Amino acid sequence: EGQRREHADPVGLVHLGARQVDDARRRVPLRRARNDQDAAAGARAHELRDEPAAAREAYARALEEDLSYYQAHARLAALALQSGDTATAISEDGLTADLRPAEPTVQTQLGVLLAATGNRTDAVAHFHAAVAADPVFAPPYLELAKTYEALGQADSALVQYGAFLARAARDDGQAAFARARLQALRAAGPPH
Repeated sequence: EGQRREHADPVGLVHLGARQVDDARRRVPLRRARNDQDAAAGARAHELRDEPAAAREAYARALEEDLSYYQAHARLAALALQSGDTATAISEDGLTADLRPAEPTVQTQLGVLLAATGNRTDAVAHFHAAVAADPVFAPPYLELAKTYEALGQADSALVQYGAFLARAARDDGQAAFARARLQALRAAGPPH
């Protein structure tokens, strides 16, 4: 009765409380991968142990088994971004987007990264792909609005801020920002 029940969670953290996570990080078993998902689980364990180099190697092993394993590409992009390697992050996120073209979060993430690195035209294309994949998903509309505003396309930005506000949850933390930008753009009037 006092024994702990084992779960299918390969990393062993799903059912832990916040206090137990640090202790669990030290006990996560790092076993040899039997397939791509085992390798990815091992890679995630390395991430939790703050071992990014080992995590990258484990994700690479997962991709040796299956190059279409998009989650490994997404995690490699995140690790690259954490280390300041935006070129690798864009490359890995690009592979993820190619593998999951109908996944709006993937398209939005790549768009954000592209916009942040100044590649706004390509960013707009990925935000539109996200909107096409899921027209009720609010985040790409906000990112489109910010990108259009950065491109000097105030009319398009106004439309996208409005579209974001029409879809965003009432308690969305970005809604106040979007309302403020919408009001500022309206107050500025048409471009001269």
